[in-house]
Amino acid sequence: MLIPKAANLNLVINRNEKKIQILMSSSSPDELAFFRSLHSEPLKGERKGEYSIRLNLQYRLISSIEQDNQLGFEVLVIQEISKHYEK
Repeated sequence: MLIPKAANLNLVINRNEKKIQILMSSSSPDELAFFRSLHSEPLKGERKGEYSIRLNLQYRLISSIEQDNQLGFEVLVIQEISKHYEK
């Protein structure tokens, strides 16, 4: 996994704060389909159970939903923000 330079990562986050807020306020990954600009999609293969939204043409935000049994609710976990086709 490549991690962008901190300055670039902060710039990507700042420019996409509204998209990240939509992601955090949604009640389920299926709800994100209503926001076509996010290009939300469930991932396949090794990344099954994770979801991707497009931040821009270059960057994707990968997230998953995990159950917190102690607190009794689901938690959105941002797995990574990375360049889409770079490995």
